[in-house]
Parts: sequence; C-alpha cells; structure tokens
Amino acid sequence: MSEATEQKAAHRSHHKKSENGHTERVGEILQITGPVVDVQFPADMLPEIYNALHVTKEDGSVLTLETQSHLGNDAVRAVAMSSTDGLRRGAKVTDTGAAITVPVAPDTPAPIPTV
Repeated sequence: MSEATEQKAAHRSHHKKSENGHTERVGEILQITGPVVDVQFPADMLPEIYNALHVTKEDGSVLTLETQSHLGNDAVRAVAMSSTDGLRRGAKVTDTGAAITVPVAPDTPAPIPTV
C-alpha cells in the first residue's frame, strides 16, 4: 500500500457515521497530565471550544472532557470532569458537537433576577 493510500485510510478511520447518519468527529488521546487531556483530531474535524468530548475508559465507563483550547497541529486541550484513572494514550475520543449540559429537576428554584 502506498503512503498516500495509508494516509487516506488513516484519515477515514477517524470519520465514522453515528446512528443518525451524521459524521462523528473522532480523535485520539496524545497526553494525559492529571485532569488535563490533549487530544488530536483530523484537521477538518477540530471540536469547538467548550464542546463536550466523550472517551470510554478501560472499565467501560464514559468520561466527559470539556475542550478548553486549540493547541495547533490539529490538537486540543481538554479538562476531565472526573478522574482520568483508566485512560490511556491512543484511546479514541468522540466530539459530541455540543457543550456540556446538566439536567435540572423540575422542583429546582429558578435563579433570582439581578436588580
């Protein structure tokens, strides 16, 4: 296989279709430093700042990361929302395409307006 063919195959491996038919943005963990995780994505698939990223840990649980900055060289720096124990370099990371959301119970009081 030629180098160009290998590069195209590698690029396609980071583009997968979700259940709804949309192309998912899939990256790979480059580095883990405490709660900070650097992830590389294909050039045309970089997530927006504050997008939620999901990665499956070795125990099968899903960890949410929040994109904090674009580092250059098609990489982003993200912060983990819980422990990074069980993460490994090379793990696949999926961009959700949206910011982190928190469900609110119906009986939660509304914010008090500022006067």
